[in-house]
Amino acid sequence: MTNFADHKENLSHDQVNRCLRRSNLTPELLWEKVKYDIVHSENGYILFDDTVADKNFLIKYSKS
Repeated sequence: MTNFADHKENLSHDQVNRCLRRSNLTPELLWEKVKYDIVHSENGYILFDDTVADKNFLIKYSKS
């Protein structure tokens, strides 16, 4: 959510979070909503990961 919001003007992490919590989107409907926001590249990949990391851990170890 944060990464997507960081790349879209006038969109915050909280807005994305609220939208996803309130909606009952299927993968097909979600794809219809975002497919035109993706920049295609022969050298690029899309990776979906549902990992949730503790922010304290990330802050502590990302500053090394």
